Amino acid sequence: MAAAWKGSPFAHQGEHYRFGGVWLEPKPLRQGGPELWFGGRGLHDAMLRRLVRWGAGFNPLGPASDDDLARLRSALEAAGRDPGGYEYVGGTRGHFPGPDAVADLDQALSAIPAQQARGFATICIKPSQFVDELERFPEWCTEVIEKVSAL
Repeated sequence: MAAAWKGSPFAHQGEHYRFGGVWLEPKPLRQGGPELWFGGRGLHDAMLRRLVRWGAGFNPLGPASDDDLARLRSALEAAGRDPGGYEYVGGTRGHFPGPDAVADLDQALSAIPAQQARGFATICIKPSQFVDELERFPEWCTEVIEKVSAL
C-alpha cells in the first residue's frame, strides 16, 4: 500500500497477486499514508506480526486480555518500537433491552474508565447503537461529550 500512496498509476508484481494501471486517489493527507490500526478477536500470531510491522494502533473487538497486551508490548520492544507511542483503541458495547430499542448510553460509557486505566486512550462509539433519529444526532453528540467529560 505504501507504494500505491506515493504515486499513480501503480503496479504490483507479487507472489500471489499481479496488477497494473491502478490509480489510488485522492492521495492520503499524511506523508507516508494513513496510520493503520489492526484488531479483531484475540491476538493471534499473524495479527501480532501485522501490528508490529505496519500498525500504529491496536483495536481489539472486545476486551483485550492482559496477556495479549503484554505480548504486543514485548513484540513492539523486540522490534525496536516504543509501545508508549502506539495507539490503543477501545470501544463501547451496546446492550439492547429489546429488538426495537436503542442501547443504554450510560451503561456503555461506564466501561470507558477501566479501558483508560489499561492505556486505551482512543474510544470508538457507534452512534447507530444509541440513536435512531438522524435529527437527534447533533444533540446526541453533545450528550456524549458531556457524559464522557464527566467520567
